[in-house]
Amino acid sequence: MAPWWVTLIGVGRQLRALGVPVIGPGSRPYRAVNVFARLAEYCCEFIERRNPILIRNLQRELQRVSAEASDDSRKDAFTHEGRTTVFRLLAIGAELRAQSESGERWLNAAAARFTEQLIRDNFLPRSAERLLTDSAATMCEQMRRSQVDLANLTISDLGLFAATDRSLQMLTMHAAKGLEWDAVALIGLNDGQIPNFRASTDEEVDEHRRLLYVGITRAKKFLLYVSDSSDPRNTPCRFLGQLGLL
Repeated sequence: MAPWWVTLIGVGRQLRALGVPVIGPGSRPYRAVNVFARLAEYCCEFIERRNPILIRNLQRELQRVSAEASDDSRKDAFTHEGRTTVFRLLAIGAELRAQSESGERWLNAAAARFTEQLIRDNFLPRSAERLLTDSAATMCEQMRRSQVDLANLTISDLGLFAATDRSLQMLTMHAAKGLEWDAVALIGLNDGQIPNFRASTDEEVDEHRRLLYVGITRAKKFLLYVSDSSDPRNTPCRFLGQLGLL
């Protein structure tokens, strides 16, 4: 957890390079806005673990993909017809997984087969027949640029991005309000980040003090807090001393 999302991007990339599964800014080796990304992730995770909660997520992605394809997209992803289509996609995904564990091969094959099914079920127009296949190709290219070993990328690896209980979660303190974890690590606790260098009034500084308190109280059992000392000009967050944590 960090005061600012930019801090998390570099950390996420380093953790991923070390083989640590992470969810949050910088965690995906491809852009999450790729139209096929979340549909593929949810499908891969369901194939691995059969988590029924993912069905609704898949219906939501079905609706989003349909909306991406056409202004006249179907709005009934959450009806019986939509759920039926989702289970057809899952059956295709499971069939392809039985043929190979390769995540790259699965992405490209699933994009093509899903497209056929979605056109057949009228969730995609024929004019959008390259929407998912182009997205899958883009995801693979972005992973190559991120130096992902595609030869060893598995279907389970893709599903990790849909599995918060199997991954280390990264988020900002703002996004953590109301949530709790057994263990929390707070990073980037330097003056300039918290309080932010833009905080010029007492009220703004107090707001950042309350934000740090939010971060500290998210931990139920263990709390790790870290400031960046790589540059001698960096100073630890002043609130840590005020709280007796320095």
